[in-house]
Amino acid sequence: MGSAISSKVMSPSEAVCFARDGYVVKKSLFTSQEVDALNTTVNNDPVIAKAIYGRKDSEGATTELAL
Repeated sequence: MGSAISSKVMSPSEAVCFARDGYVVKKSLFTSQEVDALNTTVNNDPVIAKAIYGRKDSEGATTELAL
């Protein structure tokens, strides 16, 4: 159990990267079950659905965003 919690804590080197870059990539931060639950919520929540809009990139592909 301790390793699951410690993997979610930002290390000092990650904090430096976050301060410099504005983001940190944490592989395996969520379990596959947690990702499934997040996807289900995002895909089925009417509040999120109302907030979604598309942005086209330079190649014409659309990315959906919600604020």
